[in-house]
Amino acid sequence: MEGYRDDTWGERMAHRYDQIFAWADPAPVVDAIERLLDGRGPVLELGIGTGRLAVPLVRRGIEVHGVDNSPAMLERLRAQPEAAQMSLTFGDFVEVPVDGRYPLVLILFNTFPEVRTQERQLRCIERAAAHLTDDGVLALEMDLYPAGPHERQAVSTAGVQLDGAHLGIARYRPSEQIVEQQHVYLTEQGTVLHPVMERYPWPSELDLMARLAGLRLLERWGGWDRRPFDDDSRRHVSLYARQPASSAT
Repeated sequence: MEGYRDDTWGERMAHRYDQIFAWADPAPVVDAIERLLDGRGPVLELGIGTGRLAVPLVRRGIEVHGVDNSPAMLERLRAQPEAAQMSLTFGDFVEVPVDGRYPLVLILFNTFPEVRTQERQLRCIERAAAHLTDDGVLALEMDLYPAGPHERQAVSTAGVQLDGAHLGIARYRPSEQIVEQQHVYLTEQGTVLHPVMERYPWPSELDLMARLAGLRLLERWGGWDRRPFDDDSRRHVSLYARQPASSAT
């Protein structure tokens, strides 16, 4: 993955992102976010992308602020009429380059693992925590990856159509908690490649990062339907809030 940059995924994927991830119904996520907000606002989304969640949130009357490091992603979002009601910032979302404090900060849909070092992941949580209201919540959502060195690579079929196919190719570096992936699209016109490189933190590692940032784990679900997080979970939704002043370290 030599030459892979922080904005590589967004810049190469923006023009087909909404089509590819049309299977990911935003409704359960939006329902859960609305419950978490409980009438408060605005919400801040780090890695807002093309507005997969932001657009339906605005349609429900929720004020949305967002940050993204991909001009192409933000261009796609700004082309949608709902974007006129959003506050959008281009920049490194790790640094959370916005003013104000929020009752809910979101880093969802495998956005956090795109921060590819432990130091920057901790920095991101620290900066997000600094932008929470006293009763605010930081929500992170991401997949779970193989835990052992015996699972070093994977090939999967994500979709097959009459005129093409979508394959996922992954190589894991367990000692670094790094996964290098290619989304391969085979079409009658040719082959299209969309690379992504991520660092996958373990849930317990996230909890420690949050504690160092002055946060504590509120809840962890196995999905947005609030199913229990257990050994069969393939992803997790983790909610963090400020530690009580007496227990903060």
